[in-house]
This record gives sequence, structure tokens and C-alpha cells, in this order.
Amino acid sequence: MNLAYKILSTKLKSGELVAGQQIGIQIDQTLTQDSTGTMAYLQLEAMGIEHVAVEKAVAYIDHNMLQTGFENMDDHEFIRSVAKKHGITCKTWNVEQVKAPKLMYYYDKNGYAVLKWSKVEYADVYKIYLYNTETKKYKLLHTENKNKLTFLPYLGRGTKRTFKIKAYSSSGVYEKDNSPFSAPVTVQELPGDCRITTASRSQKGITIKWTTSDGAAGYIVRRNGVKIATVSKANIRQYTDTKVKKDAAYYYSIQPYGVTKEGIWLYGRTSSEKFSGY
Repeated sequence: MNLAYKILSTKLKSGELVAGQQIGIQIDQTLTQDSTGTMAYLQLEAMGIEHVAVEKAVAYIDHNMLQTGFENMDDHEFIRSVAKKHGITCKTWNVEQVKAPKLMYYYDKNGYAVLKWSKVEYADVYKIYLYNTETKKYKLLHTENKNKLTFLPYLGRGTKRTFKIKAYSSSGVYEKDNSPFSAPVTVQELPGDCRITTASRSQKGITIKWTTSDGAAGYIVRRNGVKIATVSKANIRQYTDTKVKKDAAYYYSIQPYGVTKEGIWLYGRTSSEKFSGY
């Protein structure tokens, strides 16, 4: 028995190894390239097969390099799309690594920071990493599927957080299946809560004092629900209301606010009201 018979005998699925007879054999791997692979994959599509059944199917795009017309480029894009759809590893001549997404952010109507990023071709998932100030390293925070390009990373009030993102692809289009890190972005969350500690009368008026709000750039002072002053320095946590009557009582509240580097004001929660007494 020669070598061909030995190989065929281990993969024989039907028929007998007799010259002139039809046999069926098991196919372990397939390899196509772009000069003949286009027709092979058109036939595969026509057969209605959802996913290849072999252990390994590879499509090389390395033959038709002539770019004098659109036909070769269209063939290449068709093979890439078929490979992604049917679980075929696609190897190209010029794409070495998944491109890094561009990471950005915006603030929604409630003042929460929302991360957003650019779509990466053939990416399966996006992985968002958070900078740990203690270890001084980035740690995986969240994995998002390819159909979503935003994430709300709310991690508590009064914080600033730095993020990076990577794209991952299992399409086989790229030599390396993960992108480099994006450029980092630092987002500012809403300022933390504060409370009024005292509201005391004197000859000058009513002086109110309050606790610190983490992440605050300043404070809005309200009397009976109406704004009467803005304290624009975070380290000043008291205010004297001089426009009061001696025989009247008032209710005071404080609302912290933050200001982003883009000049966006982020309003914290208004404190509980404090009664001044008569």
C-alpha cells in the first residue's frame, strides 16, 4: 500500500479504495486564495451553509494584487465578509493589527459622563479599562459587544476617572487580534453630596455653614428655594445672608457644582433644607 492509500484509508467515509470507484473522504482543512476562492465562496453561499464544518478553513488574499480596476478590491472585500460570516480565517497582505478605537466622552441630560468610541472594522468586542490610582495600572472594567459604541461608567460622585479602550477581532483579517490601547480620556463625575451644619443669627444676618462636597468647584446658596448667591471657591463653605428680617425665619439649602475642563457645569444634589429659627 503506497502513501496515498495510507492517507486516504484514515479519512475514508464511504466507498472502497478500489481503482475506478467513487469514494467519500473526510476533509480536515481547506485553503483558498483570491484568484479562485471567490467562486468557491459564491458556491458556499449558494449551498446555504451557515458555518464551515472543517477544523480549519483559511482564505489567503495574496494573489490578485493588481489594482488597475475595482474588481480585485471587490473580490477581496467579498472574501473578507464571507470569511467573517462563515468562520473562515482570512489572511491578508497588508493588515497587521486591529486599529485602536478613538475614545471620547460626553455628558448626558442628567450630567453623567458617557464614554463613546469609533467603530473598528471586523471588531467583535470592545474592552474598556480603568486606571487604578493605587496600583498605577489599567484594569479591565467592562466588555461591550460590537453593536454598541457607548458605555456609562458611573463610579460614584465626586470622582475623576481615566479610561482606555481596546478592540478585539476574531475574524482572521488581522495578524494580531487585539488593537493597541486608545489614547486615555479622563472624565469628571457629578460632585458629591454636602449638608448644612449650622444656620446661626448675628447682627450681620444669618450665617450658614456646610460640609465639603467632593469634586465641587463651588456652591449655590438658596433661601426658601430661591437662589441668593453663588460661592465660586470650593474651599469656602460658609455664607452670610444679610438681607433678612429680624422677626422672620428662613429655610436654606446648598447645591454643589463642578466645572469640567470644557466649561460644562455639573450640578450635584441639593442638600436638605436647614431652618434658621427666629
